[in-house]
Amino acid sequence: MQVFSILARKGGVGKSTLAVHLAIEAGHAALIDMDEQESLLQWAERRTTEEPPVLKADHTALKGALAACRTNGYRHVFIDTMPQLQAMGAIAANLADLCIIPTGPQAFDMESIAETVEMVKTAKAKATIVLNLGRPGSGINEQALAFLSKQYGLPVCPTVVMRRAVLGDSLFSGPAVQEQEPKGKAAAEIKNLWRWIRKELP
Repeated sequence: MQVFSILARKGGVGKSTLAVHLAIEAGHAALIDMDEQESLLQWAERRTTEEPPVLKADHTALKGALAACRTNGYRHVFIDTMPQLQAMGAIAANLADLCIIPTGPQAFDMESIAETVEMVKTAKAKATIVLNLGRPGSGINEQALAFLSKQYGLPVCPTVVMRRAVLGDSLFSGPAVQEQEPKGKAAAEIKNLWRWIRKELP
């Protein structure tokens, strides 16, 4: 079983949205919701299918939730953490095969991941940075990729997940973009992101 922790100190960078879409893209996957807002649990209630399942866990229950996923035969688990409390983030990082650090292209977003990057390096956890909420047709995306690659010394996914209405709408309506628009641009970006993440696995 492969475990992915999605970590970000700053809220609003799309952790929950990425977790949902990566879990569906991966297949045979479960989600663990560590965020007090319980966005994933609320999303699961709007689904017409029970897959992927969503488990609720705080840092004290995370190992148990992962054990339950393993017992039930899931191949992939995506952990959606809350805007980062240091101790909780460190635990999620230590239990992950790969940490995914999303950031938007704005300077404040990219600068805010410095603490998260330092945390995963201290934990000696494998990690990759994902540029999320990109601006379609804007040169800021390439500038942001160049900054992230130079600044933090971690692999940066070359695929930018753009800010698209269908991604946000999916958390409200239930079906993910792969289910709503399987041949659309958003679905293609998620597919390419998942291919990159699999290449980064230890």
